[in-house]
Amino acid sequence: MAILDDIGAALYEYVPGKIYEQTYKRNSALKFLIGDNKELMPHGNDFGFICQLGEVPTVEYISGDGTDTFSNNTSNTLLRATLPYKNMVANTVLTLEDFVKFGGDKTQIVSLAQAKAAQTVNSQVVKLSRDLYLSGTGANAKRFNGLEDIFAGNGVAYAGITPVAGTNTEDWLATTDNAVNTINFAELQKMIANVRDNAGFYANGEETGTALITPDMILSNGNVQSQFASTQQGQQVYNDEANLNAGFGTIFVNRIPWYTDSYCPGDAGVANNHCYILSKNSIRFGYVYGFDRPSPLSGSNVMPNQPVQNNVNFMSGNYFCVKRNANARFTAINA
Repeated sequence: MAILDDIGAALYEYVPGKIYEQTYKRNSALKFLIGDNKELMPHGNDFGFICQLGEVPTVEYISGDGTDTFSNNTSNTLLRATLPYKNMVANTVLTLEDFVKFGGDKTQIVSLAQAKAAQTVNSQVVKLSRDLYLSGTGANAKRFNGLEDIFAGNGVAYAGITPVAGTNTEDWLATTDNAVNTINFAELQKMIANVRDNAGFYANGEETGTALITPDMILSNGNVQSQFASTQQGQQVYNDEANLNAGFGTIFVNRIPWYTDSYCPGDAGVANNHCYILSKNSIRFGYVYGFDRPSPLSGSNVMPNQPVQNNVNFMSGNYFCVKRNANARFTAINA
């Protein structure tokens, strides 16, 4: 029993840390969206966040002689959006057969457990990387609500708010270009300018005077970036030292770093490649369990009627976007 406790303790420490560490090192998108923008949320069936969808009618000019009345219109452009918590489990399974084949003394058994855990870590990193771009609705409702949901079109509900044409809810929509099939500076610049206009309306930082939300990341697969880079030779640069140390080299377009992710949708030679212009601070990962707050159910147990030990770690949370129109994407690039 002591050995099982040692295994459980080793995996309890090993798996969560390695999952997040490897996620950051292997995937530039998740490094920012989960690594830098995670936010601890309160317990509940779901979590809420505030969205600003337009101007209030209570800011106006008036005369100072007391003849005017100022507006106390109660219409509110702040809406409360809600998303459910989604749950992901990472289970490192050890069987009696594993111990027979690879076991030995205490050190060897713990090494076996960590080798099995490495498989779990790799699988979870791959799943998180792939699913970032997908939807968490319909038949996939158990999955985190990824970028496909954030970029949902008019008339499709996101976080409990359904955009309606001609209202300020329509202004909340992210921009999708389904027509452009060759990536070039002119098209990128036009989209970046549009996103900057949308993002700049949100607010300015009181301390720095810079926008709290602004486009600061371009994301695509390597084929799309290579196609663009081939037209921009001589202007390629690397990002800051911290990202170089993490293994992410990149190029800049209009002062925005461009990262590649092999899981970003698209196929070589087909007009279905995606390219995202994201405002990182608008997209966050809210969590109630995971990272620095382990679930009470995370741990190890032996099945009562099988020679199997489960070593489980749970993550409960979801992506959420406070300002969808500060993001844009191309979906039909031939690269």
